[in-house]
Amino acid sequence: MRAKPCSTISRRMAERHENLLPMLQVLARKLQSMAARSPNRAVPDDLRSQAEAMLFEVEVFRERRQRPALPVGAPHYRGLASQLTEALAAMIAFEQRHVAWNAATEEPQWNLAPGKKDGRVGIMKVKRLTPRPGSKAAARADAQARLEEELRAGRMLRIRAALVDRLTKSQRTDGP
Repeated sequence: MRAKPCSTISRRMAERHENLLPMLQVLARKLQSMAARSPNRAVPDDLRSQAEAMLFEVEVFRERRQRPALPVGAPHYRGLASQLTEALAAMIAFEQRHVAWNAATEEPQWNLAPGKKDGRVGIMKVKRLTPRPGSKAAARADAQARLEEELRAGRMLRIRAALVDRLTKSQRTDGP
C-alpha cells in the first residue's frame, strides 16, 4: 500500500515535471543503448551538454536539494547513462510523493496546492499514466465516459421534468 503524498505542489511544477520526464526518458534510453555498445567511448560535447542541462533541471525535483553548482556530466557513455538513470529515478520518486489516487474519477492525479487567485484546488491528471489513444484501456475509458455522460443526461432530464411538474402544480394552486 502506497503512503499518502507528503505535500502539495503548484500546477506549474506539475506541468514542468510532465514536460521534462518524457525528454529525460528518451535521452536516458539513447545513452543506455550507446553505453551497452561502447561503454568507455567518449560522449560528444553536444550530447553531453544536453544531458547536463537535463541533470540541472532535475535538481529541483530531488527530495533533498543541495543546490550544487552546475552538474557535470560523466565523460563516457557508461557514466552519463547511470547519471541520467539516477535522475530518472528521482523524477519518478517525486511523482510518487505528489500523486494521489482520486476515487471519484478512478485516476491518479497530482496533489495540487490551492491557486492564488481563486483558492480552489485544481485537478490535474498525470499525463504519463493516461491510456494511449487507440489502446484497449483508452477504448474502455471512452466507453465509461460515454456511459457516465448518458447517465448524467438522463438525470438532468428527470430533474427538469420534476421541476416543470412542480411549476405547473404551483401555478394551478396559485390561480385566481
